[in-house]
Amino acid sequence: MEVSINRVFEHLGHQYHLHCEDLGEEEAAFEVRVIKQGGILWQKRISYEDLKSKAAGPGLLRMAVRTKMNSTVQTVEAAIAAGRIT
Repeated sequence: MEVSINRVFEHLGHQYHLHCEDLGEEEAAFEVRVIKQGGILWQKRISYEDLKSKAAGPGLLRMAVRTKMNSTVQTVEAAIAAGRIT
């Protein structure tokens, strides 16, 4: 399926590269990383096994995974803004 998101988030004069990468349907998970100045500050693997059973077809699964990724990125941006990831 291969869905990914790359975004730069600026906060207090720092740039954070947020990267979400689908690990494929066999893994049924994606990884999200926060990178600052070339180093990984935070990384987490998030399952989407629950979405596989709910989605009726690959197109709907892709949309559901992208929605979950976007939600995760927004949560990570909020964590950076709150000082939980620096």
